[in-house]
Amino acid sequence: MTTPVLESRTTALEAAMAELAVAQAAAARSLDRLSREMTDFKREMTDFKDEMALFKDEMALFKDEMAASWERNERARLDDRRDWEQRSAEDRHNWNKRWGELSNRLGTMVEDLVAPSLPRIAEPYLQLPQGYPIETALRVKRRHPADPSRTREVDALCSSPSTWIACEARSRLTARHVSAFAEGLAELREFFPEYADRRLFGCLASLAVEPDVVTFAERCGLLVLAIGDELMDVLNSPGFLPKAF
Repeated sequence: MTTPVLESRTTALEAAMAELAVAQAAAARSLDRLSREMTDFKREMTDFKDEMALFKDEMALFKDEMAASWERNERARLDDRRDWEQRSAEDRHNWNKRWGELSNRLGTMVEDLVAPSLPRIAEPYLQLPQGYPIETALRVKRRHPADPSRTREVDALCSSPSTWIACEARSRLTARHVSAFAEGLAELREFFPEYADRRLFGCLASLAVEPDVVTFAERCGLLVLAIGDELMDVLNSPGFLPKAF
């Protein structure tokens, strides 16, 4: 005959065993999930290594093509200067295009293409005093002075005592991007109070831009850049004047 105390202890033991079984099952599920996650991670790492190896091969091939092209151009220069100049222009454009595609894959389009080109492109619009250097900055992130929870980032900017140009880079530029950028330019001034008394021009850069998108950007008063003969060139119509925001 069992006593109430023994029955109570038996019940408690059974409950504890049930809790242990539940905990073991939960631990088994967690281990199984962790095992699947580790398998997925290893597969992603393998894919990443394969992609990097492919990229290195493309870079090596790109360098070889540049070397071969240079050798061809040297021979052509000796034979026919006009032919050499034409080939040089074509190869320069192709190199810039290939370099732009590779830079875009690595996310370095701003550093590799926009940054070297922007001072040259911006100079006619900055109204620089004689001998005044063009000030440039990349990946500038600012918090709003009155609301620190709000932030804005500018891919690249150039400035002078009277004007500054804010540039955004996109791997593919659409009319929707143009509209959003134009609408946000006026607000951008709030994040850069030190430029409050200067004219602001907007600039969009991409690897290639459809003609209708360029036309739309011009209507919005924006400069448009894309791969050209000198890394990046202005696609706007001759004589176009950007809008001051």
